[in-house]
Amino acid sequence: MSVSGAGAMVGSMVLASLPNRKRGLMLMISCVVLAAALIVFSFSKSFVLSLIMIRPIGLGQTGRMTLSSTLLQYYVKNEYLGRVMALSMMQFGFTSLSAFIAGQITEAVER
Repeated sequence: MSVSGAGAMVGSMVLASLPNRKRGLMLMISCVVLAAALIVFSFSKSFVLSLIMIRPIGLGQTGRMTLSSTLLQYYVKNEYLGRVMALSMMQFGFTSLSAFIAGQITEAVER
């Protein structure tokens, strides 16, 4: 978790220092970095490689979360912002639920 946190801290500092241009492109790049790092991590059988790949996972996840919230708040009309942000924040609850379901599927497949 600390290695992922280090990547997240680097990502946060980079995002805070960038100008307010091309946020959509930066969001796409963050998503690609996250996806590529997760793919390499998921197939890795080496502890060292897995440890190395956790950093770009933290970086990509921070970029994805920060930029998606920023873009939502920027483009949504003020009268809808509370509802839209509430729907956006539901992803954290669904993440926990899907992790539970993925664990159940994994346990069933291993038997």
